[in-house]
Amino acid sequence: MVPKKATTPGPARRFHPPAGLFLPVLLFACALPPVQSLPLHVPIPDTGLALRSCLEAIQDHFPRMASLSERHLVSTWVSGDRSGYPVRRRLRIAARPEGAGSRLEVMVEILRVGLTPFSSPRWEKGGQDREMEERIVQLLRESLDSGV
Repeated sequence: MVPKKATTPGPARRFHPPAGLFLPVLLFACALPPVQSLPLHVPIPDTGLALRSCLEAIQDHFPRMASLSERHLVSTWVSGDRSGYPVRRRLRIAARPEGAGSRLEVMVEILRVGLTPFSSPRWEKGGQDREMEERIVQLLRESLDSGV
């Protein structure tokens, strides 16, 4: 007869989730593009005046402003479409002094309709609208070049 081995309790086991659980989260986070605004240098040293001079140029696309200060301009959400799907857009322009003028940072945020099973549609963040940002920067360039 073979004697049984005495079992001694070992160190406490820790639960380690499989690495496969973190991989989809990591891949999703890496797939999101970084948020980056389009810069525009204007020859107006007063940032508040530079922002106020933008209002007429963007009036057709963003008729109402939610806030306007010496450093920031934020529009209200405007309904529209993008590739045939309904979206809402909001313009943000930040201004800061740079050299003999001001640097404007233009960003257009998007909300898109999100559909999930067993719930009603809702607006969810959709990133940036780079095409609209480029259009706004072009409008501002044309407007400020003709006005200055």
